[in-house]
Amino acid sequence: EIPVTQEVLQEPSSNVVKVAFTVRRAGRYEISVKLGGLNVAYSPYYKIFQPGMVVPSKTKIVCHFSTLVLTCGQPHTLQIVPRDEYDNPTNNSASLRDEHNYSVSIHELGPQEEESTGVSFEKSVTSNRQTCQVFLRLTLHSRGCFHACISYQNQPINNGEFDIIVLSENEKNIVERNVSTSGVSIYFEAYLYNATNCTGTPWHLPPMHTSSSQRRPSTAVEEEEEDSPSECQTPEKVKKPKKVYCYVSPKQFSVKEFYLKIIP
Repeated sequence: EIPVTQEVLQEPSSNVVKVAFTVRRAGRYEISVKLGGLNVAYSPYYKIFQPGMVVPSKTKIVCHFSTLVLTCGQPHTLQIVPRDEYDNPTNNSASLRDEHNYSVSIHELGPQEEESTGVSFEKSVTSNRQTCQVFLRLTLHSRGCFHACISYQNQPINNGEFDIIVLSENEKNIVERNVSTSGVSIYFEAYLYNATNCTGTPWHLPPMHTSSSQRRPSTAVEEEEEDSPSECQTPEKVKKPKKVYCYVSPKQFSVKEFYLKIIP
């Protein structure tokens, strides 16, 4: 039952009682008005309460992620569930007929991200009233790392900010082959740099080779660490970056640093 408030109007001759209540969940309700425990005329009666307007802070992407991996030129569809102020699906409101209100902004990550360089991408928005969902179809046409934000009427939706990694077809095949390999010994070597030491270095995707994935024996003595790349060197003395190992699985990306050569 929903709490109600009632007020007897200050007009005894009119014999009117004012009753108020607030509905937060959309749907069909039965409303009963009783006097002395008995229903008055036409009670109970039924009323359908429709969802409210779309609230961006309540609207979400289904199966949220922090990073989306795409293939250059291939479309990917995101499922969005529009919600009103009280988290009701907007299946009966105008929200499913205003696809033009959904927008996407994308910019490339790296030192050049402050520049207003356009990113080549395509997007289309459709909806399904039965599932109460909006489908955003996104296609990027350039490789790299990007940051995206999905908005409704120029306001970001709840979990609409995420990063995008766009791979070439060849890179995608290499990643799929490495991820599908059983065993946690598949790894990639990497270096951790201080961000302040690399602010002036242009960012780019490193070339990928099939030989970049290796097997690291758990008990083998690791060879002496080779000197790190000098791309971010400055006239000042820079602390040597840490060597780490990146492990990739279908659902997880792990970065490990080994102490005494064998202890992660």
